[in-house]
Parts: sequence; C-alpha cells; structure tokens
Amino acid sequence: MGLSKVTILLGVYIIASASFAQQLWKFGQHFFGKPALLALFVLLCAVLMAIILYASLKRKLGALRLALVFIITLGSFIFAWKQPFIAEKLHIIEYGLLAWLAIRDLDKKNRGILMAGLLAFIFTALVGVTDEGFQKLLPWRVCEIRDMITNSVSAIFGIAAYLAMKK
Repeated sequence: MGLSKVTILLGVYIIASASFAQQLWKFGQHFFGKPALLALFVLLCAVLMAIILYASLKRKLGALRLALVFIITLGSFIFAWKQPFIAEKLHIIEYGLLAWLAIRDLDKKNRGILMAGLLAFIFTALVGVTDEGFQKLLPWRVCEIRDMITNSVSAIFGIAAYLAMKK
C-alpha cells in the first residue's frame, strides 16, 4: 500500500492502547483531576493548531487556503470538544494524525490525490473498526458504532488538513 513504518506503528499503537488506555485515564483523573486533564487537552489542541498554522505560513499558502486550514483545525477542535469522554476527545487527534500521515505517505507514491485520500480514509477507518473490535473482546471496554463514526470523521479532518496545506 505504501505506508511508512511510522504510520503503521501509530495504527498498531492505537489498537493496542485499547487494552490500557482506560486504566491510564482513570489514574490520570484520580491523580490530576478531570479539570486538569481537560486543560491539558485544550493546551494540546492549541499547540497542534499553532504547529499546523505555522507550517501553513511557512509554506506561504494564500490567505484563502490559510483560512481553510484554520477552519478545519478549529472544526476539529469543536468536534473533539463535543465528545462526551476525554479519551474520545483524544481520538480526534489520534485518528486525524493517522489519516494525515497516511495520505502524506500515499501522496508521495504518485497515486493521484483522490486515490491517496480514499486509501488513507479506508486505512484509518479500518484501524478504527479494528480498535473497536478489539475493545469488544476486552471485558472492561465497550465497542460502539458512535466511536467508529467519530474515528472516521477524525480521519476526514486529517485528510482535509493535509489537502489544505498541500502545495
């Protein structure tokens, strides 16, 4: 398919983290408190938005494309904020990054940008379905269709951000 080791490892990590993520979040909530974790999430999103906007400015994108990048990243943050659980909020970042890396890898293979975007979406959606399927096997986790949809929407944000930033 043409995906880099980093992209594949991130996909494997997302799936494998289903076995310990909930315990990690419970520990974090107990030790730091939910408000601190939410503040950390907002800080992480702000840093990511700044990095994306900086990279867009460095590429000297026009004002329209820069505005598009800003709208996509802001839309991602708003979508993430509306998720009911902190772990699901982070899925927006995880799956967005996974899709961004996948389309970047596939775009380098000169497959055509539409085919690269479609393959990146399919790969990311398959990781999301596998992640949820793995959670179904774990007695302390739940498999939800809503999470699969959230993961797929997050993939669309990552692909859209890549396309908006592409020279």
